[in-house]
Amino acid sequence: MAQIFSLPVIDKSSARAVEAVASNVIGVAEFLEAHARCSLCGAPLTSPAERFTMVSPFGNGGRVTVCRACHRAALGEGYRPAV
Repeated sequence: MAQIFSLPVIDKSSARAVEAVASNVIGVAEFLEAHARCSLCGAPLTSPAERFTMVSPFGNGGRVTVCRACHRAALGEGYRPAV
């Protein structure tokens, strides 16, 4: 038989801590977005229009982000566009 537990009461300090963590995560995402580099040549990717996400043809099938110049070369090497 399942036991029923009451939900914990969240005080204001816990809510502030959650907001601080959420803002930190957003800050990290913005930092990574601003400092993105091509996985193949290392060129900085300054705008989202210059980025292409590709699936690696190697064993694990991991995703890589490449620049416009490496995009066509990656297609020729067996990389596939990520959906």
